[in-house]
Amino acid sequence: MEGVVEAVTGRVTAQVSRIARYIGPLLIVLVSASCGFVIGVTASTVRITP
Repeated sequence: MEGVVEAVTGRVTAQVSRIARYIGPLLIVLVSASCGFVIGVTASTVRITP
């Protein structure tokens, strides 16, 4: 039974690391894009308000 659990855990870990390899760069792009969006909105709001 322990061997089965280890095999499943190993397989899941391999899939997670493979997914993380794709999600990592995507997450960085998303975070930087949202940060840029927030900064842009803040800058435009500050410019509009007297």
